[in-house]
Amino acid sequence: SVMVETAGKRGARIRAAESNVKLTEANVDMFLHDLESQSSALFVDACRTGKVAERKQFSLKSFQDLVWANDVRYRAGDIGMLELRQTRVEADRYQTEVTSTEADAIIAQTSLTAPLGRQFKEIFPDSRIDCELTSKNHDFELDTLIKAASANRDDVRSAKAAVENAMDN
Repeated sequence: SVMVETAGKRGARIRAAESNVKLTEANVDMFLHDLESQSSALFVDACRTGKVAERKQFSLKSFQDLVWANDVRYRAGDIGMLELRQTRVEADRYQTEVTSTEADAIIAQTSLTAPLGRQFKEIFPDSRIDCELTSKNHDFELDTLIKAASANRDDVRSAKAAVENAMDN
């Protein structure tokens, strides 16, 4: 027995297969865009936590200078032992906070490993990320951007491909 296709079934199956390919391509593009977005967010988080750790290190140095100054003042008789101990306790407490923030910065840098596909130290041998931003002046028309986004967004393209695929099937 031989199957004979009638009434344009072959053409319909070809259209369905082609729309299936378009849908799959749109879904892959959307997946890649999501990966790029996630890696960008991880990069920004690594930069932010690194800068916070640097600022807290600077503040800790100031705290330690204050402890030193209060120690000198205590030996001169300007302040009592209570004030000196309070300053030391606050400096020690802040040291703990700085250590925790530095750990958060290391975790944020290490979390870049997955989207980069390699170990962090392979890509950044000096263990530092260049977080300096450069600004460019752009003159965009809002209506043009909205039209381009509506036509080229991965989720919109994927939804259109899904509708075409459903109609072809």
